Amino acid sequence: MNDIMVKALYREAYNFLARVDDNDLEAKLICPITTRAKSLKDLYRRLLNALTTKKINEAIGNVDCLSEPFLDFNPVKVQARYGENHDQLSGKICSNGNVEIIKPFCDSALWGAALLSNIGSARTFHRFVEKFLNSQMSFAVLPLLLQEEVKGLTFPMACEFLSDSGYPDYVKPNPKIKQLLFDIGAIYDRDNYELLKFMKEVADCNDTSPWTVNQIFRLISAGDPNCKVTSNHCNAFTQHMATILKALPSS
Repeated sequence: MNDIMVKALYREAYNFLARVDDNDLEAKLICPITTRAKSLKDLYRRLLNALTTKKINEAIGNVDCLSEPFLDFNPVKVQARYGENHDQLSGKICSNGNVEIIKPFCDSALWGAALLSNIGSARTFHRFVEKFLNSQMSFAVLPLLLQEEVKGLTFPMACEFLSDSGYPDYVKPNPKIKQLLFDIGAIYDRDNYELLKFMKEVADCNDTSPWTVNQIFRLISAGDPNCKVTSNHCNAFTQHMATILKALPSS
């Protein structure tokens, strides 16, 4: 999409939402304040939280209760103690039938410890992340890079980790938003990377944040029970927007 189409998409989406959901809309579009992780321990704890699926949580409980086996969430000490031995770590966490369930989690946790140990400090981590924030391509690449560096970390998990570490614009990919934008013709596949890059593109063209762009489309896609938008509204917007985009010059 060119800049004219991207600006039209954002303008129409915002105006549509303002008409349908007039209940304190501006408040819903204020990005929540996220405190940046201030230490390597804090980063590691947030990474472990991102790695914890519902199944893992049911098996081992809250990550915050695992300070002892994770050595007070010090990734340098974790790497030195366990290396790549996820069996030793999983044995420290539990000794019952849940061991096999948590072994992949422990494996990922040790990969994460190695990554953060190599980075060395929270300050270095933030400097590293900030290098990716300026361009649309690099912005969307960062979760892929983390996915490659930490075995078992998915793209959505990487976004959750970054968001929780102080970068709320790294919103987790939402299937309903993917479908909405795909049906409109704004995106041509449902790839996580392409979706995140598109969010950044819309934000840059309209002088706002990817979080706000994502929130607008999340509300339109009937993704919030507190929003007045229904599936019928969503379908109407999809048809309306597809017609508008087809009428605009594509180059």
